[in-house]
Amino acid sequence: MTIPDFVVVTDIPSPHQVEFFDEMHRSGLNLGIIYVRHRDPLRRWSDTELGHPHAFIDGTAEELKRCHRWIREGRLTVISGYAHPLQRQWMKYRETERKPWCFWGERLGSRGVVSNCILARYYRRMLLSMLYKSNCSIWGIGARAINIYKKDFGQNRTYFNVPYFSGLSRFYQEKCPSQKIQKRFLFSGRLVKSKGLMELAESFILLTHNHPDVTLTIMGDGPLRNWLEKKFETVSTQVEFTGFVQWDRLPEHYKAADIVCVPSYYDGWGMFVPEAMAAGCPVITTTATGAAHDLIENGVNGWMIPPANVDRLTAALEEAISLDSETYRLMRQRAMQSAQTVDISRGVDVFAEAAEESVRLYSKL
Repeated sequence: MTIPDFVVVTDIPSPHQVEFFDEMHRSGLNLGIIYVRHRDPLRRWSDTELGHPHAFIDGTAEELKRCHRWIREGRLTVISGYAHPLQRQWMKYRETERKPWCFWGERLGSRGVVSNCILARYYRRMLLSMLYKSNCSIWGIGARAINIYKKDFGQNRTYFNVPYFSGLSRFYQEKCPSQKIQKRFLFSGRLVKSKGLMELAESFILLTHNHPDVTLTIMGDGPLRNWLEKKFETVSTQVEFTGFVQWDRLPEHYKAADIVCVPSYYDGWGMFVPEAMAAGCPVITTTATGAAHDLIENGVNGWMIPPANVDRLTAALEEAISLDSETYRLMRQRAMQSAQTVDISRGVDVFAEAAEESVRLYSKL
């Protein structure tokens, strides 16, 4: 098998990553993807056919052998994550052998408040010791990630903004010039506390006091499902639970909504932001959501508010459903335009340019 020029080591074949890697492969980029594992038990996506060269660390002995060979002989190794021992081992190998490599990821500590405690930061620094010792490039998934990396690793190294790109054309829809807001909100994500669902429940119930025609669709599943159903008992006719929705059915739900609202406590990127905006839905989310910093302009194509703030969230919901038809039409249009900056058609060039420049810069160190 041909040795890839660019080897990416990532966690699982999530649908949006598979789509992106397939597109790069079709475009002629010589890359190989090493997946740490076949699936995450918390993710219920259907298995996706992989149309790009790949291997699994948790696969066969032959696959693992292929992984090691790719790491030894590829032009550039892109490490995305550090939880698996082989990810850390391969960082050390590439650095020790002076072979180009870089790190690609969401902001460190984006998985939760606990992950930012002193002991967690010390443990993370120990696991990422090779990244601290190296001066290799860091690819941040969004501008917010890069700003946080700069605080941790300093200004004297090279950073590239390589966010999650996705094939957003399937979300696009024709806009009716006379369309007005119908007061339909959509939440998209796992039903966990970190997605700000408790605050959303409080705010939505407050909203219904003055707007009995407002509705909320909760798309996703998780441990908060029962709590939410009880919380919404008094407004149950205005709240719909879809349960988990497979990736290929997401567009129909976004297209049926007017405003998407996910007030996360922390979200390294947040695929719901570009997906919703591509479908013409202005987004209400928080300053703790990575994609918001790249895509949302307050009051222009959405709203970015502080996390865990019921008053600010309620005000944003109220403002959203009070939009006149022309303002809403303009916000929809601007949301769709903003989403195009992270469409898969642009992502191939961004990845290729970052990869070539990372090789060039590392070779000069």
